[in-house]
Amino acid sequence: MQDACERAGLAHMGCRMDVAAKPPAPAKTAKRRTAGQRPKIALTHAQIIEVALRLIDEQGLADFSVRNVAKALDVFPNAVLWYVGNRNAILAGVTALALDDMSSFRPSGDWELDLRMFAGQFRLCMYRHPHIASLIGGQMASAGRANLPLIEILLRILSNAGFEGAALVDSYNVFVASVVGFLALELSTPPRDDADAWANELQNSLHDGAAAEFPVLAANVSAMEDNAFGVRWSTGVQRPMDSAFAAMLDTVIAGLRATRLP
Repeated sequence: MQDACERAGLAHMGCRMDVAAKPPAPAKTAKRRTAGQRPKIALTHAQIIEVALRLIDEQGLADFSVRNVAKALDVFPNAVLWYVGNRNAILAGVTALALDDMSSFRPSGDWELDLRMFAGQFRLCMYRHPHIASLIGGQMASAGRANLPLIEILLRILSNAGFEGAALVDSYNVFVASVVGFLALELSTPPRDDADAWANELQNSLHDGAAAEFPVLAANVSAMEDNAFGVRWSTGVQRPMDSAFAAMLDTVIAGLRATRLP
């Protein structure tokens, strides 16, 4: 896992490489209480978010629920909601915690280098918590006040590049959609049921009669299979798509360079 994270971080751009996941300290469990009563042994907001992130890392988003967080803490679900408000607040907090290492990012003043560094460090965070990529890319509940500092940093970088007004918003959206969208696809996971059978069927479909029906794909199948979106069965953690990520950044930055104000 660490090797994959290191490759993912664009090390040559100077991104932080202390990629070993930092598991949260074992949570102190609170005793179960009667529903509707404030727990006698206090939970904390940070404790709940740490446990929620751990569960998502271990089990994925499909099985995530307030009830499972409460079970891990040995309390009633209402005790969790007392401190965090609702499930959406937990997801926003989990996203902020997964991106906590981004808080140390400091722009250099070179906007192109800064965008590469920002994207590389963001990718490292996603490799530490792969299920969070699909949360950010697919659920608006991941947005929250805790993420505003990162938005401010990115806007500052793009402002330094000469973007302003509507062009600033457009450039921001293009960059975020490109990076987050790429990572959501790169770190997507195989189906939970019959994963091996699904992978075998996909592999066979690329060879059985593909030359006649899809000649361009057939001519490039050796380079494409398990290495291109739509025709791969390994996750990004198993097989990082480093060259494609670098090419995506090159393309986006070249486009921004061509449209920015002089």
